Amino acid sequence: MALITGILLTAAMAVCQPVDITKEPSHKKTMLDAVMYHLLTKHYAPKPIDNNYSQAVWDNFLHYLDSNHILFLQSDLNKLGTHRHSIDEQLKTGSSAFFDAVMEIYASRITEVQRLYPEILSSGMQLEKKESFTPGSRLQPFPSGTEERKDAWRKMLKYDFLKKYIAAKQAKGKNSTAINTLPASLEASIKTSIRHQYDAGFSQQLSARAITEKFYQYVNIIAMEMDPHTNFMLPDIDRAPPGIDGKPYFSAGFTLSEQGGEHYITEIIPGSFAEQSGQELVNHRIISIRDSTGKMTTVSGKTSLEVAHLLSGKKGSSLNMIIANNSLEEKEVSIAREEMKYNSYRMRSAILERNGKKTGYIYFPFFYGNFAFKNDIGVESDLLRELAKLNGLEAEALIIDLRGNPGGSTSEAERMLGDLMGAGDVSILKGKNSEQVLGNPVNTEPRFKGPLTIMLDESSASASEILSAAVQDHGRGILIGTASSFGKGTAQTTIGIVKKENDKAVIQYGTLKLTEKKFYRINGISTQFKGVTPDIVIQQRMSNNSIREIDYPTALPADTLKVENYTPGKRNFNYELVVKQARERISNNPALQLIAENMQQLEKLQAAPWELTIQGFESKTNAIAQLEANIRKAREPDPGKLLQVESSLPPWINPDTLLPFEHLQYQHWLNQLKKDIYLAEALSVTEDMMNQSNKQLP
Repeated sequence: MALITGILLTAAMAVCQPVDITKEPSHKKTMLDAVMYHLLTKHYAPKPIDNNYSQAVWDNFLHYLDSNHILFLQSDLNKLGTHRHSIDEQLKTGSSAFFDAVMEIYASRITEVQRLYPEILSSGMQLEKKESFTPGSRLQPFPSGTEERKDAWRKMLKYDFLKKYIAAKQAKGKNSTAINTLPASLEASIKTSIRHQYDAGFSQQLSARAITEKFYQYVNIIAMEMDPHTNFMLPDIDRAPPGIDGKPYFSAGFTLSEQGGEHYITEIIPGSFAEQSGQELVNHRIISIRDSTGKMTTVSGKTSLEVAHLLSGKKGSSLNMIIANNSLEEKEVSIAREEMKYNSYRMRSAILERNGKKTGYIYFPFFYGNFAFKNDIGVESDLLRELAKLNGLEAEALIIDLRGNPGGSTSEAERMLGDLMGAGDVSILKGKNSEQVLGNPVNTEPRFKGPLTIMLDESSASASEILSAAVQDHGRGILIGTASSFGKGTAQTTIGIVKKENDKAVIQYGTLKLTEKKFYRINGISTQFKGVTPDIVIQQRMSNNSIREIDYPTALPADTLKVENYTPGKRNFNYELVVKQARERISNNPALQLIAENMQQLEKLQAAPWELTIQGFESKTNAIAQLEANIRKAREPDPGKLLQVESSLPPWINPDTLLPFEHLQYQHWLNQLKKDIYLAEALSVTEDMMNQSNKQLP
């Protein structure tokens, strides 16, 4: 069993098809019995399985199946109401009665709406009617009957229609005043696009695999009611992503994003064949991809992992796909697949130079280690490599960027702290009946002794919080970032739920990621729930859409351990002065003030319902786009204030050993660093520490 505190990559999972519960109903009881046993006996703080627990599972499963409240009717909820306070009793006996009752109704409702949305799309959208729609609102009541459900579907389809229409209009450059004019050809194209999207989404909803997956999600909802990080997962989670085993693979040179079951090309990798093709690809939606058999496969409704495998192919093959822009204009493109490496997770470094002083900069997206990769790759070994380079380039100080870092291997974080601080205790790991002080041996020597700055934001979690909290508690450096980090102070163990015969697993039911322990700072304060507060707060949040532990209703609470003999570390610089200078710079920075003002306005606007008229929808769309543009512009420094960023590749590394796109990708990354206004402030803080480190403290 592996102890993890952040993300678990699919490479660590057993690759096996999930059981088919439609053929073997007994599998449901087996899974429920096993999961409930572990939840009740091994969870760090198991909740009572009572009516409150039952109510939460009831609500969350129905919302999962019908997030817009446009499928089930009030009569369905009344019928299912008999289970509202009995799921707890069902779980104690391994009964799936609630799930079975829901799926019986679900099947009939899916069949009904498969006839409903084509009917609505074939008629008028009532664009002149003033009304509103809020996607995914839990406050929206379920329809009282079929007519009310039909109207709810009409509103949602109208929302989809207006979204595509405004995007198409703006893509065509139509900024005229004739916003009420809707060409018949465009209307037909939009309706066809929406129809295909829903057809793809509904086509497999009642398949055996889909029903099995919904049962897994039901069990997952049961598990997550204990806490947000206790999860039950499919045994295969589809498949591992291409190249995660470290081997080369052949694919296209672009990245994707998924929105509402649709997949969009978001960025072209510099120097890749995709860029060299000269074809316009960014912001295009992928409609279909030609698979290995030569068949064009629709990608709507597929997972990102499934699409990643469709994009990959044999050496020398071409990627053929049909894509569409926001104007709904389709085209078929062909791009030669090239050798790629799954290396975006690997640590990177650079040199920042200003006023004759050099500062090293290190970034890595998560704490990777052998728990996820079947090789010797680990973030701590990469840190040693990067520190050796930075020391060789005479870096006097160091910035480690943990923004957006969700955590990972805690042992890697502990060893990294040894490289940065030397010997000493760094955190406390507490189980239900145990307590362990984590640290590094007395013979551990730091590999870097200069001033240290850690950058955080609200997405920095788990192992990121262990590292940053230890740096703060020992006085080793300064933390700068958003109002707090994520607040994940729990550790999980992975438990395979299997059926064994003769000591061999013959059926893999799934994997339970179970919260068994809790992390505490070396001063006894838990990072759970509240997170780590930086010494210098540069901005409240980096994104209005970010989620923190405090936002989860099932999050475990914060608490404090009584710790003997803790003494805060002594800093070798004037901490009060450095913090005071930074706060003055931040409060007088007009760009940061502008970002804060626009983010507040954007948050209010995003939370407001969408007005379902062309004028109202376009007005809100434009207002959101303008606020987002204001934020992007404020984050772009003046050309004369770009940071001086240099490659940290030492002279003995031959750039010719890198794949061409890798070298260009690294250069692109360096250019982005030059424009990072938050990094600029972190550098100023680091320089203040350098200026103060050799002076007598008051």
